[in-house]
Amino acid sequence: SYGGRCNMVAYTNGAFLAVSNATRNTYVSTDAGITWTQNVNLIPSLPNSGSGDSWAEIAGGNNRIVAVSQWGYVSVTTDKGVTWSSAVNPYGNSVTSTGITFYNGLFYFLYNSTLSQTFIITSPDGINWTTLVYKVL
Repeated sequence: SYGGRCNMVAYTNGAFLAVSNATRNTYVSTDAGITWTQNVNLIPSLPNSGSGDSWAEIAGGNNRIVAVSQWGYVSVTTDKGVTWSSAVNPYGNSVTSTGITFYNGLFYFLYNSTLSQTFIITSPDGINWTTLVYKVL
């Protein structure tokens, strides 16, 4: 029995990765979701988790999974959730994440700033980000 309900799932490089926000546990399936194995390591804790921040979404592509928090923190795994690396959001962490997806070789991260502005930034690796659209209507 695994603890914590999973609330995010993504696919890349032949594996599904599911994440539980409540426990920070990660689970991997390489057989189309029939069986799942819990990873030893957890998705990283967030600096603002005591203030309500939590992991919001994950997306898979380019042999990696990128996780974004509600307040704009970014973390990347290239080994199906065993290890995670923090990445820098170019607009800082005073944003509200709206979503992340992967399409045509790029991750697309949509979020709102504290100034009521909406941004879309893109990245091929989840680490280096470029502004695609500023002030989406």
